[in-house]
Parts: sequence; structure tokens; C-alpha cells
Amino acid sequence: PGAGFGMPGFFRIAYCMEQEMIERSLPAWENLAGELDLKG
Repeated sequence: PGAGFGMPGFFRIAYCMEQEMIERSLPAWENLAGELDLKG
């Protein structure tokens, strides 16, 4: 919810969680990047 933080059209990612959870979420982020045709 970027609009609540003065950045409409953006979103926030929290890094204050276990490293394992962040690593497990990587495939979902890769899928999203593919769907949005993002290059990194």
C-alpha cells in the first residue's frame, strides 16, 4: 500500500522476517516479475 506512505502506485516489502521465509518467497517474486515483464 504505497498510497498510505505517499507513494501511490508502489508497494512496500518488509524485510523484518526470518531469512527462510524471504528465501521461500523468491519463486513467487520471480513469477510476478515474469508476469509483469520485469527484467532484473
